[in-house]
Amino acid sequence: MTRPLQIAVVAAIALAAALVVLVNAIGDNDPPATGDPTPTPTVVTDPSATAVDPTSTATPGPTAAPSPTPTPTAPDVSGKAMALLVSGKGISPGELSLVSYEPVDWPSAALGCPEPGVFYDDVIVPGWLVLIGHGDETYEFHADESEETIINCTDRQASMGQTVNAFEEADLDGTTRVDISRRNSTSGEYEPVEVIEDEDEVRRFVEVFDIEIALSEQADCTPVFKLTYRAPGGAAQEFGYICDGNSRLVRGDQDFWEGSDGTAARELGDLVGPYVSNLPMPGFPEAP
Repeated sequence: MTRPLQIAVVAAIALAAALVVLVNAIGDNDPPATGDPTPTPTVVTDPSATAVDPTSTATPGPTAAPSPTPTPTAPDVSGKAMALLVSGKGISPGELSLVSYEPVDWPSAALGCPEPGVFYDDVIVPGWLVLIGHGDETYEFHADESEETIINCTDRQASMGQTVNAFEEADLDGTTRVDISRRNSTSGEYEPVEVIEDEDEVRRFVEVFDIEIALSEQADCTPVFKLTYRAPGGAAQEFGYICDGNSRLVRGDQDFWEGSDGTAARELGDLVGPYVSNLPMPGFPEAP
């Protein structure tokens, strides 16, 4: 090998060695590793979530409708009232309709539909008011709670005719004394039998006239007894009581009688009887 070529080879080898040293030096100057970098958290979005606008106003949902209150079943009395119309008037059941019914507290045993000449105690009686329709007509029925007493009040009132309440018409409420007199069959004059001033007894004599008294044509007779009701500062109110053949007859000279006779309550005989039962014949007639 020639000397120039030898020199070139040596120079190339020296250059290659220098490059290796340089590369190693650069690698030794890299900064030390500090560990794995902190991972960035991943945000997972719920696809079912709905964004809320804080400025929006919530709209309330619909209010649930209340449960309907069941309509009460009609009482048995409505069917019984219809049966009375069917049997009493021959009306076909298919022609009747239930118009209305309601519970009622009646002020007495009369159930709001008193029978003329009957005295009723003032005691509250729970019951029913039922209206039954038949074509253009409406029948009013009154009943007690047990439905043992059912009154066709429409027919009763239609058959009553003319009536009068002597308690109201004669203003007997202020009565403090009741005189009982009996007619002398010889002289025709009324003679005193009893003067009643006991407050409770007077009240009973007064209340027995607080009824509807049915009026009828005046009979040709003279009453056996006379009852005189007296009140302080007021005019005496006189009533003739009992005629031959009519132990419940009552009449008076007051205008409200209109010249008619009335039929007194049986209870009036119970009140008068003890005061006249010891009188000589004819005494006190028996009530029918």
